[in-house]
Amino acid sequence: MSTHAINLVVVATLLAAICVFAQTPTPFPNPCLAPANAPLPFCNVSLKIEDRVSDLVARLSRLPPKSLAPLFQFAAGGVAEMHIPPYEWWSEGLHGVAFSPGVNFTIGPSHAATSFPQVCTTAATYNKSLFTMIGATVGREGRSMNNDKQAGLTYWAPNINIYRDPRWGRGQETPGEDPFLTATYAHHFVRAMQNSSVDATRLQVSACCKHFTAYDMDRWGGEDRHIFNAIVSEQDMWDTFMPSFEACIHHDGGAASGVMCSYNAVNGVPMCANKPLLDNITLRWGFEGYVTSDCGAVGDVMYNHHFTKTPDETLQATLGAGMDVDCGGMVTQYFASAVANGTLRESAWHRALTRQFTTLMRLGLFDPAEDQPFKQWTAANVSDESARHLALTAAQEGVVMLNYDVNVLPLDAKANQRIAIMGPHANATWTLLGNYNGQPPYMVSPLDGVRRYAKHVDFIRGVGVTSFNATEFDAACRLAAKSDVVVLVMGLSENVEDEGLDRYRITLPGLQSVFIHRMVACAAGKPVILVSMSGGSVDYSEFMALPGISAIMWAGYAGQSGGQAIADVIYGSVSPSGRLPHTVYPADFVDLVTPLDMQMEANQTSGNPGRTYRYYTGNAVYPFAWGLTYTNWSVVPVSYRTGWRMQHAVARAEEWAVSCSDVEAIISEDRLATRESVGAITFNLTNTGDRASAFSLLLFARFPQPSPMVGGQLVDFEKAKLEPGQSTLVTLQSFSHAFSTYDATAGRRRCVPGQYQWRVPIQGTEHIVGSLRVQ
Repeated sequence: MSTHAINLVVVATLLAAICVFAQTPTPFPNPCLAPANAPLPFCNVSLKIEDRVSDLVARLSRLPPKSLAPLFQFAAGGVAEMHIPPYEWWSEGLHGVAFSPGVNFTIGPSHAATSFPQVCTTAATYNKSLFTMIGATVGREGRSMNNDKQAGLTYWAPNINIYRDPRWGRGQETPGEDPFLTATYAHHFVRAMQNSSVDATRLQVSACCKHFTAYDMDRWGGEDRHIFNAIVSEQDMWDTFMPSFEACIHHDGGAASGVMCSYNAVNGVPMCANKPLLDNITLRWGFEGYVTSDCGAVGDVMYNHHFTKTPDETLQATLGAGMDVDCGGMVTQYFASAVANGTLRESAWHRALTRQFTTLMRLGLFDPAEDQPFKQWTAANVSDESARHLALTAAQEGVVMLNYDVNVLPLDAKANQRIAIMGPHANATWTLLGNYNGQPPYMVSPLDGVRRYAKHVDFIRGVGVTSFNATEFDAACRLAAKSDVVVLVMGLSENVEDEGLDRYRITLPGLQSVFIHRMVACAAGKPVILVSMSGGSVDYSEFMALPGISAIMWAGYAGQSGGQAIADVIYGSVSPSGRLPHTVYPADFVDLVTPLDMQMEANQTSGNPGRTYRYYTGNAVYPFAWGLTYTNWSVVPVSYRTGWRMQHAVARAEEWAVSCSDVEAIISEDRLATRESVGAITFNLTNTGDRASAFSLLLFARFPQPSPMVGGQLVDFEKAKLEPGQSTLVTLQSFSHAFSTYDATAGRRRCVPGQYQWRVPIQGTEHIVGSLRVQ
């Protein structure tokens, strides 16, 4: 297809979205309030939802296809004959209720919603409780705004793709590069967001796991996500790309009620037409929800991937594969003709309608208001004090201290120092939010945060994110020269990394590097603190040993309270406790492997050095999970448990073992591997320093050697906060995923027996290590 034709498909989708963005979200009046519908079975709340839906779909099937066609697009039209109103499927809630076709901040009582840190920063907290609380808050605020007719109920979040390559512009939206961290985030966030624990048949809001699957390249080297065919081995598919979706969708995990199929093809088959892979979500994981395409992906199946030849074939290929909602207009446009000529089989569109209306009924849209468990939420529950505190806590815990001079940090607020704060993000507000943001109630910039501590603060931007304009360098130099401490807030922005915008280099863009060197020289030996705001990783190696740089810290995009969190860490009101959710590679990584090469394992022939800490064979600038605190820690293993059904304590470390039969049982029964424990290890964690701090305890296991997984893999993590001198016991589970890998010959995962090495990183290069047997 020509570039012109590709652009027409994209433009058409965008125009449809723009039209919807300009409208107030349409409320969904209960169809069962219509007198003609009230006595019908699908309005009988005493029946099971599946029986009600079955009755409704049977009645819809008797209508002319042209009456049903509008139901299949994201801005779904109504069905007048059945008094079914229009419904907007597309609302966003990645890290807070966000601007999207289904959300409106201008009409109604809620003019803002809590804007939590971007997902990459929240993941850096390694705090499962935070994942849960943020998910619950986003869901509650979404339902509250829906009750006031300001938002929809089907949220296209979270993004749980693996951050495979540091150049990907959407890495910021994800929990990072590790399958277990991403799976754990998905599990906790989705279950809390949907709040199905109140009533297993009901949803507070609907969450959507995206983008299914092996999607982590937007536009690079002449390739585009609309045309990209990802060549993925079975092992990489099931060891790297699928665990997060399994945890998000599995009925024992997040139990998500939505899935989005991605633009790309996998091994020649477009994902929205990839029946073998889409079948897994229902056949293996117990999925009970709907599948939406990404916007324009249905058209891509024919026009860009050339997988089908006609629109009617495309409808059968996508709806027949398990897609239910078209974020676009192709299904609606060609539905009637495809049904009339028999190309689109009845079973395909029946299933789509069944899934759609099952989701809407679980959301309570066909029930009396008094029977709905989430009608109590109001505007008073949007951006309340607890949510604002949670956003600040997440930002504080997500700051990662990469290195620092103990004689400089934390700064003493009583020292009456003169602070110069400069850099492209020194006074950042909207940049703090990252992409897929909403309207926050306020934004605290780093400048605002520092001013809450220091009496004498000088500010100058000095340099832009991508600018090559040096006109403010001299003025910035004069400020640095007369200051006691210089804070440089540098990094990336949506002008550098974003949806549709991948990077070619992983160094700081524009003149930022030159500016840093100049300010260090101008400071003439006085402390310089370097703060990096970015979603993706940046090579900091040229600054790590630069005399005058007293600290380097990564804050990601820290949300509405991000500037406060940065200042709190600089001044020691909060000890840093974040750990990197991604590897920081050296700059030449981008010269060794292309983003189009999907292989995870190192390959000497192609020059691929391996991707993520699990397979990377080079020397990282900062490794995955790196992070320092302001105190010292003692971590001592005190007990081990082994076995699944009958766990028992093991007296000595060398006796710690895991049973392959337990692992195999979990695999064969399709239980959730990232949730099923086959053993555990308990540590005594002590804060041996003089400052209160949180600490994330992480357990890694390394396969018996030789193995291409040179860095091992994350097994479990927990976070604790301790006062100086305080101790606590922390138990980490040995989840079965850590002791199995995909066996292409057998066509399934298998337990890998042998001697494993485990490690727990403390601070910097300090680790405790041990071994266990899998037999």
